[in-house]
Amino acid sequence: LGQEFQNQMLDNLQHAAAYVTIIPRTAALIALLLLAGWCIAALRNLLQHAPFRVIRCKHTLTIRTGLLTRREYACTVRGINYADIRQTLLGRLLHIHTVFINCVGYGKAKNTLSVLIPYCRAHTCQDELAALVPELTVQPVHYRPAPFSLFRYCRLPLGLALSLYPLSLIAGFWFPNWRDIIY
Repeated sequence: LGQEFQNQMLDNLQHAAAYVTIIPRTAALIALLLLAGWCIAALRNLLQHAPFRVIRCKHTLTIRTGLLTRREYACTVRGINYADIRQTLLGRLLHIHTVFINCVGYGKAKNTLSVLIPYCRAHTCQDELAALVPELTVQPVHYRPAPFSLFRYCRLPLGLALSLYPLSLIAGFWFPNWRDIIY
């Protein structure tokens, strides 16, 4: 049954990739596989966090999640180490952020994310975080890097890349029989 399902899925993907004529068929097949994997992961996350609810009661956050498997977590506010605001590529396009927390007992199991706010608009993210956990909210600080700080990270790879040409000329001079391979 598994082999039959695999053959059927590959046949359907190849049939769908045949309609795409602008890019090569293999690239279209890989893109379809990536899109299918992304859709499965998105559906899994949706089922895991569908009826998501966070309740703040004095010094405790109660987090209820899960559509098929119900989970309930209780975190003390003092046990929260930090809040992490993340944005995926799709979230960047839709102006959506996700807020994760790091605390004892929540998000430590395998395939479990420590989500505090599953998604929120960029302009309301700080407000929602302040409403749930006002102890963690701080004003964002913007740091400017030093003017030549990029050069500090790029000088070794750039130096090695620029030294390839002179080194190949020297090696070609010393080993004339291998000059074509070296160049």
